[in-house]
Amino acid sequence: MPAYSTPPNAAELAAQLTQALAQERIVQRFVDSYVVENGRHALQVHAPLYRDLITLLQRESLIAATISLLENVNAGPKGTKSLRH
Repeated sequence: MPAYSTPPNAAELAAQLTQALAQERIVQRFVDSYVVENGRHALQVHAPLYRDLITLLQRESLIAATISLLENVNAGPKGTKSLRH
């Protein structure tokens, strides 16, 4: 009989994902590089607007990463059939 691993803990994965986004400063680095590469310095001048932009993009990146994570978990380990019917 094949051994089945337990599915990942969703709450733990969500916490790790949120922590990684914050630790790696992915969104902030993206915005900063966008500003420099495209000469959009006005995006950083107004602190409240900049914070709002960062917050919005962090939320969107968390949603996108969560969807990708769910798709990968649902697909199961490589080389096995999907959990979908």
